[in-house]
Amino acid sequence: MWALFHLFIAYAGEARVNEEGRAVRLPSALASLLRRRLLFVCLFAALLVAYVLGGLTGLDNLLTSSRFKLARSDASQNLVLVEIDSRSLAALDAWPWPRSYHAALIERLTEAGAVSVALNIDFSARSSAEEDGQLARALANTPSKVVLPVFRQISSRAGGEDHISLVGPITSLRENALPGSVNVIADSDGVIRRHNTKESWNDNSVTSMAALLANISQEEGDIFQVDYGIRAGSIPVYSYADIYLEKIDPALLAGKTVLIGASAAELGARFTVPSYGTVPGTIVHALAYESLVQGRMLQQLPTAAVAAIGLILAIAFFALFSATSWRRGAGILFAALALVYFTALGVQAWSPTLIDAGFWMLCLVAAYLSAIARGIDQQAYRFFIQDMAFQHRREMMDAVLDNNFHGIVITDAEGRIQFFNKAAAILFNCEREQVLRQPFEQIVPWINSLQTVSDEEAGKNDGMPAAQHPVENIFVDKDGVATSLEVILNESSLGIGVNVSERRKRSRKINIYTFRNIEPRKRLELAQEKALDEAISAGRSKAEFLAIMSHELRTPLNAIIGFSDILRNQIFGPIGSQQYLEYANDIHQSGAGLLTLINDILNVSRVEAGKFSIEDSVIRLPEVLAPCLNLLRGLATEKSVQLTAEIPDGLPQLRVDERLLKQMMINIISNAVKFTEAGGEIHVGAHVDGAGRYLIETTDNGIGMAEEDIPKALEPFQQADGSLDRKYEGSGLGLYLVSKFVGLHGGSVELESAVDEGMMVRLCFPPERVVASKKSSHATN
Repeated sequence: MWALFHLFIAYAGEARVNEEGRAVRLPSALASLLRRRLLFVCLFAALLVAYVLGGLTGLDNLLTSSRFKLARSDASQNLVLVEIDSRSLAALDAWPWPRSYHAALIERLTEAGAVSVALNIDFSARSSAEEDGQLARALANTPSKVVLPVFRQISSRAGGEDHISLVGPITSLRENALPGSVNVIADSDGVIRRHNTKESWNDNSVTSMAALLANISQEEGDIFQVDYGIRAGSIPVYSYADIYLEKIDPALLAGKTVLIGASAAELGARFTVPSYGTVPGTIVHALAYESLVQGRMLQQLPTAAVAAIGLILAIAFFALFSATSWRRGAGILFAALALVYFTALGVQAWSPTLIDAGFWMLCLVAAYLSAIARGIDQQAYRFFIQDMAFQHRREMMDAVLDNNFHGIVITDAEGRIQFFNKAAAILFNCEREQVLRQPFEQIVPWINSLQTVSDEEAGKNDGMPAAQHPVENIFVDKDGVATSLEVILNESSLGIGVNVSERRKRSRKINIYTFRNIEPRKRLELAQEKALDEAISAGRSKAEFLAIMSHELRTPLNAIIGFSDILRNQIFGPIGSQQYLEYANDIHQSGAGLLTLINDILNVSRVEAGKFSIEDSVIRLPEVLAPCLNLLRGLATEKSVQLTAEIPDGLPQLRVDERLLKQMMINIISNAVKFTEAGGEIHVGAHVDGAGRYLIETTDNGIGMAEEDIPKALEPFQQADGSLDRKYEGSGLGLYLVSKFVGLHGGSVELESAVDEGMMVRLCFPPERVVASKKSSHATN
């Protein structure tokens, strides 16, 4: 049905026809609203039409009658019923009684002090003159108000047509009594619920007997609902015969309004009313009287108000039901129905108002059913989306697995193949369709040896997957071709479903095998091993070459340096020409520089070959630093650069290779002297930081370098300025060797620099190389 509503909206709900007969599209928001709320709108409209046309009257009458049974109240005690019951008929001879009986009863009631008397007895026919006269005299002599009945009667005329006439007491009785209408208004189901305080017939206006007794003046045609919640049993009732025979204490009747009428079943005149069932007509008039004197003239809540409140309830609860589950919605519905019922009950109990709660209740039910229908539609749509998403994911996973380069095979707990991708079919040289549901060991005989987790162990693991490490093995296909494979086994489990129809108690185990052809990798590993051996051999050859060449080069260099030193010092006598001395000095400096470069290159090769070892000793930094400063102070003085060092008192000793530390400091300080202009300063300091590291810092205010060039300074044969016409010469091995040497000690080197702001080189030795502090006051300048 919901789908049909959607179709209706799709083809009719989104279009209307304008005055020219052209189709015009409804606004999309309105069309969307109609699509989502159509069932709700239709149900509410149907309920509203049924309510307005009276289709819900039976339900409302049933609910009202049930509320009468709950909202009980007592009578006012102003009214006394005098029944013409079976006992009175037996005590006062046969019916009808002489009218002198009624005259005597009126006299006794007057003497007892009754303020009003109403006789619901037919006096429209004449009796004997004597009897009529006695009753007329009794009416004339009583000071109390006496009401006699007037009613409509159907009579037949000649010709067969029925005629309705107004029938009342005879003329002699009417002169000293008030006519009161005793007509009742029956609904279509024959139940007396309403009462008219005054009605007109053939230009005659007659007030009801109940209104006359209650002394209430109502407008003509003012109809109200009788409050059948008033307990009829709380109205004092006396037998006609007891009063007539003076068996009742007159004090019980003083100041009372007395209603006399038939209650004996043989006299008829019984009506069906809510709450009580079938009662005598006198009871109906008595309850109408009590409704008037207690202000309980019940009126229906206006239809417009009932419809408006019903719409508000329907909309509010439709939104609530739409936002919750059907089970919770059912609970809310029952609670709301009870709330509506008891709200109507409370209003009825505290004010003379009747609420058609049936319409409101049906609105709540309609809202719930609409929300459920909408929820079912949305759930069906979600199921459709989920099914499509599941199919999409399944196809996507099939595509991923089928197009995977690795062979993937999935088996159940018994080892039967459940999935076999294309790569596996190619790898094992077989057809997928032929191997599905077949034992995997028929294809790979050694596959069962991979299983290390038994069913019992998997059960203890509560269904959690278990995995193995990669295993290598040889597979020989049906053509005898051997292939090296690497296989990984993942043992997993499929959890138990949460559906109520699930009957399994344990999870299902599956084995997922991933195969990889490692023949190319094997060939690559062999090639890599061969290349590595060749590289090691080449490195060894290079190291041997450098060692041999360094020895071969240092021998003539030592001779060049020695002989040039003899010449420039003129040990064997003056040379004679000053220019020769300058040449000898240049030869000495060039030879010394070349020897230093060769030593650095040899050190680099030894470090990179891992053949450089250190010899630790515990040193005091000032003692090691002093020779370095003395060696380089002359060079600094030549450039007019101030070189200072200051080591704080109490600085711990350091466990290092003293020779390498001196070489590191010489490289760092000579570098600082090289790149510091005349008038500059170089300072060497040391301390232990918060992490326990031993830091030696060399700071200058030279030319510095850009931050992006710092990593380049720590590479071999690299300088910040790498151009051929650079201003500062050098091999670029100084800081590289420093970083390698401090690395051999487990430390590191840190550079901080900026262009034209100088540089700081920091040697960082780890805490384990710091020796327990011993007080000393060495300071080197």
